[in-house]
Amino acid sequence: LDLTQWDFDRRGPAELSGEYEFYWNQHLSPADFDAASPPRPSGFINVPGFWNGYRLNDSELHGSGYATYRLTVRLAAAGIHLGLKILEVSTAYRLYVDGVEMAAVGAAGKDPQTSVPGQYPVILSFTPGSDRIVLLIQVSNFHHRRGGLWERITLGRAEQIARLHERERGLDFFLLGGIFIMAVYHLGLFLARRKFRSTLYFGIFCFLVVLRLFTTDERYLVQILPALDWELLVKIEYLSFYLAVPVFGMFIQSLFSVIPRKLLRLVQFLGGGFSLLVLVAPVRIFSYSLPVYELITLALMAYTFRVMLSESVQRQPEALVFLAGTILLCLTVLNDILYVERVVDTGFFA
Repeated sequence: LDLTQWDFDRRGPAELSGEYEFYWNQHLSPADFDAASPPRPSGFINVPGFWNGYRLNDSELHGSGYATYRLTVRLAAAGIHLGLKILEVSTAYRLYVDGVEMAAVGAAGKDPQTSVPGQYPVILSFTPGSDRIVLLIQVSNFHHRRGGLWERITLGRAEQIARLHERERGLDFFLLGGIFIMAVYHLGLFLARRKFRSTLYFGIFCFLVVLRLFTTDERYLVQILPALDWELLVKIEYLSFYLAVPVFGMFIQSLFSVIPRKLLRLVQFLGGGFSLLVLVAPVRIFSYSLPVYELITLALMAYTFRVMLSESVQRQPEALVFLAGTILLCLTVLNDILYVERVVDTGFFA
């Protein structure tokens, strides 16, 4: 990656996105590349992205396995104090920068017995001794349906990366606080006037959104509870999504009574069934259910949008405001689903 013309002061941090050298079924160390005959890559792979579906020897890779990623970055000058942010890798890795081990999340092994999954962001700083840096990342995945460097890696001046991280944390905790207050407030309304069930459903929905904010992206729950089991973290992440869909359907029904009883029961049954799968199965099994549930969510969103345009709903005074909010929520949920599936490279917005 050529960053010789990149001005960090003017343009800010750079994303290290693009093609990396890819060495499948190999955990190579920096010393391997100092040999007279360095190893040849299996190919080049796009980052961020999954290694699932990568074609190698006329066959496609699946999620389980291990590999080494390697990238050389050319800089404008030596001696720049740099910072690096890695959001997460699926599902364990060890990072070397210019031959020095700088970070390790989980334990990157060559089989399920020697691999320990872990996912949380890493911020580090270093000063390269030349105008080139070499990133070497050993990755393993035996615990999730998808493996690889599936999130962006960001490089910039050390103080820029620190400021970026703090700004993102500030925004996230502002949202967390606001949504948590909304949850408590609406549950309080329900306790005061129990016949208005919409306040109960909305309060529960807000709590589920807070849980999802704690367990995705920056994984704040791991930062608060470092000893938290990775499997439990992912279960909470999936449950916050799987339960939110039927709760949101119940919220709409409590306001407008436009969802047929049988359809609402079906949505509740599916949400409960998928949640039960999350509770009893390991991540490598229940993670396969996500694409199916995403389709169910999209179908419910489309139906919600259609009923919100119906004449019976439009006659109600609050319908226009609710319709505007629903459109915005549906668009951001659609973005999040496409982002999870790596169709777009945006981020979580819902």
